[in-house]
Amino acid sequence: MKPRLLRLPAPFAGYWHAQRRPRPLPFHWRSLTGPEGITSYSQRQEMILVLSACGLPHQLWRFRQKEYIYVPALLEGLARQELQHFHAEKQRPPAPRGLPPALHARCWLAALPLLLLVLWHGLRSGWWPLPDGLPLPMGWEQAGALDNVRLRIYGEWQRLFTALTLHADAAHLGGNVLLGGIMLPLLARLTGPGRALLLTVLGGGLGNLLTVALRREFVLSLGFSTAVFAAIGALAGYMVLHHESKR
Repeated sequence: MKPRLLRLPAPFAGYWHAQRRPRPLPFHWRSLTGPEGITSYSQRQEMILVLSACGLPHQLWRFRQKEYIYVPALLEGLARQELQHFHAEKQRPPAPRGLPPALHARCWLAALPLLLLVLWHGLRSGWWPLPDGLPLPMGWEQAGALDNVRLRIYGEWQRLFTALTLHADAAHLGGNVLLGGIMLPLLARLTGPGRALLLTVLGGGLGNLLTVALRREFVLSLGFSTAVFAAIGALAGYMVLHHESKR
C-alpha cells in the first residue's frame, strides 16, 4: 500500500506557498522583490548599490532558483522610498552637455584684437619698415618682458601686461593666436566680447603676478599664452556656475 501525501486545503496551501522564505533569515525581515524575485542582473546590482549607498542593511538570498533581497521590517518603507527615488532619477532627461545656449551672437568680435598682436609683432620683427624715431625691436622686448627682478626692485608693474603683447618668434605668436582665436569667441559667446577680453587680459596679468610671487628664482617671460589659459579658466568657471551638474 503506497503512503498517501497529506495535502492542505487550497486556501491554506496558497498561504503556505506565500510564506515560504529562506530558513536562516530572521523572521522580521521583508522582501523588496516580491514573489517573482529579481528579474535581471542590472536590477540586482542597482538595488544593492542603492541600499549600500544609503547604509541600509540588506541580504541577498537565493531560494528555489530565484534571488531575493531582504531588509529589516522597520526599514522596508525607507528602502522602497530610496529605490523609487533612484528609478525616478534615472528616468529624468540627461543634463545638457557642453556649452549653454549662446547669449551673444557677435562673439567673433573678441578675436579681432588678436590681429593687433600680429601687427605689433610684425613691427618688431621688421616685416615692414619702421617709422623714424621708434626704438629698435630688441629695446621693446627688454622694456616690456616680464622680468621679476626689475618688477620687484624698480616697481615696473606694467610688465605684468606688456609681456602679454610680446612673442619670441612667429611660431610662438601663431600658436597663441590660433588657440586664442578659438577660446576667446567661446568665452564671448557666454559673456559678450567686452567681458571676455577683460577677463582674459586681467587673468593673464594675474597669472604673471602669481609667477613673480611664487617663483623666487630669476624669471624672464613673454607671450599671450598666460592670457589664453586665463580665458580657458574663465570659460570653465562660467560653465560650472551656470550648469545644474557641477562636474
